[in-house]
Amino acid sequence: MGQLHLSGSQVSWQPHSPLLTFDPFSVEADALTWSSDGQYVAAISNNATPEHQLVVWKWNNGAQVLSPVLPDSNTPLTTLAWSPDGALLAVGNNKGVVYVWDVQMTGASASLGSVRAPKLFYAGSGAAKHTKAILDVEWSPDGRYIASASADNTVIVWKVDAN
Repeated sequence: MGQLHLSGSQVSWQPHSPLLTFDPFSVEADALTWSSDGQYVAAISNNATPEHQLVVWKWNNGAQVLSPVLPDSNTPLTTLAWSPDGALLAVGNNKGVVYVWDVQMTGASASLGSVRAPKLFYAGSGAAKHTKAILDVEWSPDGRYIASASADNTVIVWKVDAN
């Protein structure tokens, strides 16, 4: 990103400086997404240490707001998507599981940088189960359902039980 400057017949390019740098991502991010309400940035990296595979920051100040507990930290994360209201973050993994974190928790358990387990998880059973990696997760417009698509050529729609 930058800005093109014209002065007579002279043309120059001036790159923009970044507004903010998010730490601890000193490794490549495999996926990155903004929350729908514009308050948060989330990223996954399978080259990071297990406690930093998924990180959520408050975009306006770079403060880390979520460093979640991953139920299976040895399984690579593959995709992520925010709920329409920006409160929940769904993350798929390489074993066909979808985890959901409540990013906007209130109270003592929601302090900045707090480490939290997922609020919900969807692994399925029997025929309603992914047997390979989750390739994509998407929320319904009303936030009541999550659809997950897998490398096993299945799509499953999950009802979100946010209670």
